[in-house]
Formats: sequence, C-alpha cells, structure tokens
Amino acid sequence: MFRFAFVALAFIAFGAILASGIEGASLLVLAPLFLLGKIFLIMLFFGAIGGFFWRNYGDGPPRPPWDRRRPSRRPQEPTKSREDLFEEWHRVAHARDEVDTWVEDLD
Repeated sequence: MFRFAFVALAFIAFGAILASGIEGASLLVLAPLFLLGKIFLIMLFFGAIGGFFWRNYGDGPPRPPWDRRRPSRRPQEPTKSREDLFEEWHRVAHARDEVDTWVEDLD
C-alpha cells in the first residue's frame, strides 16, 4: 500500500514539474546534474578521509598530507664507490685475459 501511494505521489510531482513549463523542464534537465555533483562531493569527502587514514595508519611511516610521493616497494641498492667499480673492472679484465689464454689453445 505504501509503495502504491509513493508511486502515485511521484507521478503527481512529475506532472506538476512538467505542467510548470520552462522552469519545470529546466529542473528536469538540471536535477540529475545536481544529483551527480552531490554524489561526487560525497565521494570526494570520503576519499579524502580514507586517504588520510591510509597514509597515516596504513603501512609505513606517517607522512604529511602534502607529501604525495609513493613509497618505493623495492629496497634501494647502495651505490658503489669509484674505487669499488675500478676493482670490479680490474678483476673482470684479468678474468677475461685468463679465459682468452684458455681459448688460444683450442684454435
């Protein structure tokens, strides 16, 4: 019974809007836009609150809201010094020379 009364009142309201002329037609066009705007603002509000809690109480240390950097998922490799790089190159060069001496006998 309640549903029937609700549907009947909805049809009466729809008819009143159409009967009011240009104002009613513009209301029919603008009402969905206002509704979508309100839904967007509500989603934006809950998204901001959720982002705050995710940043401050989720994984990792808390960050201020203006810090939008994403945390790195892989650990940072320590950079090698120039001396370490030279030592590695020197070791590989000697290994290459030794391997070349083994290959000379195969020709």
